[in-house]
Amino acid sequence: SSNRLSPDFVRGIAAAVTGIREISLNEQSRVISFASAESDDVRINVYYTTRTIGTALAHPYQGATQLFRRNCTTEELKNIFENP
Repeated sequence: SSNRLSPDFVRGIAAAVTGIREISLNEQSRVISFASAESDDVRINVYYTTRTIGTALAHPYQGATQLFRRNCTTEELKNIFENP
């Protein structure tokens, strides 16, 4: 469908945000992953065909917590990159 994102489109949005780096692309799972440039404590997984974004935050006591947002708009994706 036309709602799908492409990895290159997601990369373009990430490139406009400072402090984010790409760490992996899994075409089988259709997920492109990013991390904070300063640390690996923050991971952002973008499931580009479904516009689902998972943010995983490494919590010092509770371990990693992951939050999923579904059907994200381009604006929401940009906002999550800026403030995961």
